[in-house]
Amino acid sequence: MGFAIFLICQWYLSLFLQSAFYHRYASHSHFTMNKFWEKVFFVVCWLVHGVGYLSPKAYAVMHKMHHAFTDKERDPHSPNNAHSMYEMYIDTKNSYLDILKSRTTVEPHFYNNVPTWDSFDRMATSKYSRLFWLLVYIAGYWFFAPSVFVWLLLPFHVLISPISGVAINWFAHQPEASTSYTNFDQNNRSSNILRFDFLFMGEAYHNNHHANPRSVNLGYKWYEIDLGYLLIYAFSIVGITKLNKKRIQAG
Repeated sequence: MGFAIFLICQWYLSLFLQSAFYHRYASHSHFTMNKFWEKVFFVVCWLVHGVGYLSPKAYAVMHKMHHAFTDKERDPHSPNNAHSMYEMYIDTKNSYLDILKSRTTVEPHFYNNVPTWDSFDRMATSKYSRLFWLLVYIAGYWFFAPSVFVWLLLPFHVLISPISGVAINWFAHQPEASTSYTNFDQNNRSSNILRFDFLFMGEAYHNNHHANPRSVNLGYKWYEIDLGYLLIYAFSIVGITKLNKKRIQAG
């Protein structure tokens, strides 16, 4: 039971970091932080994501391209450009690595206002860092996994950050899915995955986000409670973040 609670806590903490820091802060500048807290988030992302750590700089550039070319040929992660979720994952991974390693030409404006700590990213994305965390995970499973079957979760644990991003984008750009719905007609296939997002920290309100990417609050209808936004707002109360007041309300 304790092992399961640990994995659930890591899932939601990983989601919050990806939603708040990578998505709303790095990609969209929905709020500001001083450089101290920005670096704290870099380090915490490395500690939580471990093997699956992603460079916030490369992530932000890739996500900005997703909004600029949504569901078109240059979209780095759209189901329109893949035949399966696995193929989309590979395409997304390659796009991310091309940006991270400067193997592709990206228009300079996509780098505007993205958090940059290149020396830390080089360490955190190195093969030595990933090997270190992989050994930590294996040791954790060796000593704490309640049964041999739990080891089947190890790949999920290793890729916890990329998996959540791929899942959101795959299902949120499949409007024919049974649970999907839209609040806004748009020139793309974005949809909301859940009416109450208990699973993805507000990121399931994808149609809302594409309709108003400037809003830190991804919910629109009264029942669309954005847990990620509520936590960001709580951080603003204690002075860690400062919300852009023009970006609070969706719609």
